[in-house]
Amino acid sequence: MDQSFRMRACSNREFTMGGHSTAGWYVYMIRTAGGRLYTGITTDVTRRWREHCAGKAGAKFFRSDRAEALCLVEGGLNRSTAAQREAQIKKLAPAQKWRLVRCQGPVALVPPAVEATK
Repeated sequence: MDQSFRMRACSNREFTMGGHSTAGWYVYMIRTAGGRLYTGITTDVTRRWREHCAGKAGAKFFRSDRAEALCLVEGGLNRSTAAQREAQIKKLAPAQKWRLVRCQGPVALVPPAVEATK
């Protein structure tokens, strides 16, 4: 994803991938309000982000600690590779996960042009 994108808190507005294809599988990481990191895989990052923010169709992980920011998205993977990468990330020590997130920079599903109109 384009590194100029900014983090957005959960909202009901429609998100786009900023021109990026949503085909294939993605590994993503979400930071919670409590400062924890969640790692998952999906074929549609936008849909999954909305589900996690809604707290209903998303993972049980977010029932006690709401999703706050999309921190990492790695795309262009097939199902098997995405699952392997997810497992690899989940095995990392917390400090290593935070380094990985910081290396990627902030990620959002709203292009800067949309932000400027607010």
